[in-house]
Amino acid sequence: MSIVFKPKLSFNFGSGRMQPSVKKTGRPIIHWTANEVENLIELRAIGLSHKDCGRLLNRSDDACIGAVKKLMLNPRIEARKQELINEVLDNDIKRKDSSITATITATA
Repeated sequence: MSIVFKPKLSFNFGSGRMQPSVKKTGRPIIHWTANEVENLIELRAIGLSHKDCGRLLNRSDDACIGAVKKLMLNPRIEARKQELINEVLDNDIKRKDSSITATITATA
């Protein structure tokens, strides 16, 4: 048995040469318009996921997540969600009241 280590992979010191650096240009930043922000709030309030919101707004799901965090939209989304819930409950109460008055007038 030999004490000398013989690597099975060949190594060439010329392979580690420095290549000329290529500057990479980043993606252009597309800012959110007020209309897009309002649409995002509405879509999130009705319960759509960030992925679905991104698909509808032609954005990535990460962009939607970032907009919600950066613009601190969670309180506005929750408020709009509560408004929608109250609107549905008010309509239900009105519908029940109208059905009760319809049955009272039909029996009288």
